[in-house]
This record gives sequence, C-alpha cells and structure tokens, in this order.
Amino acid sequence: VFFPFICYNKLQRGSFTGLLSILKERRTNLKLSIQDVSNQTRLAPQYIQAIEEHNLDVFSDDFSFVRYFVHAYCDAIG
Repeated sequence: VFFPFICYNKLQRGSFTGLLSILKERRTNLKLSIQDVSNQTRLAPQYIQAIEEHNLDVFSDDFSFVRYFVHAYCDAIG
C-alpha cells in the first residue's frame, strides 16, 4: 500500500506538501483522471483536486477529513 506514515495530530500547513505532490504524480503516471480516482474512492472530484493543489482551506481546518481523504486516495492509486 502506498501510504507513508504521517502524524495527523500535529499536521501543519505545508508540512505534507511533498506527499500531495507524490499523489498527483502517481495518479498521472497511472494515467488516471481525477474522475477515475473519485469513482474508486467515492470522494468528490473537487476534494481530490484540492488535495492535489495543496488547497487545504477547503477542509476548513478540520484535518480529520484530510486524513480519511488522503488515506482513501493512497489506497486507490496503490
């Protein structure tokens, strides 16, 4: 499973920008669209796009959602 360890309790903006970049790179290497990942994860495409663009403001500082979404995204892209 492609899911590196992250301490979500102490997550700060910009602290996992590298991981988000890796997710987008992996998705594009697999030739998957955002819609493909959305279909696999049941996450709304706008959340996947926000994760890839490092736009965590979408989550209104409630990082419990980010943890679930990133985990589901990692599972989807292997």
